[in-house]
Amino acid sequence: MPDSEIELLILTGGVYKPESIDQDPEIVLTQWRVYEVKSLNTRHLTGFNMGTYDGRVSSKIVKFDNETNIGVTGSGRVYQLIGESGHNDDAEYVWSTWCGYNGITPEDIIDVTDQYKGVNK
Repeated sequence: MPDSEIELLILTGGVYKPESIDQDPEIVLTQWRVYEVKSLNTRHLTGFNMGTYDGRVSSKIVKFDNETNIGVTGSGRVYQLIGESGHNDDAEYVWSTWCGYNGITPEDIIDVTDQYKGVNK
């Protein structure tokens, strides 16, 4: 385990721990995708965070409303999905780093974005 936050940032390639939920309770994502981790039985939102202009990966989704495009995660944070799903290099980098840090292999991941495509019509 790293001795400092700076060492952790270096080890994780610049991916950082998000602000506390009190400081950042709602996130707006564009160019979003949804991934399932089979071994954990969890789904995670990824996308471009419009508030910080960088990639983002959520904790596990615990509730999602297809009418409003709003998801709530295990941390209690609220995510608003804007526009159509898509690809964002920053988000994919953060997702890849998160998976590596948590020992998640590509074989353990299912892209389930298509199950959420109807939410933006």
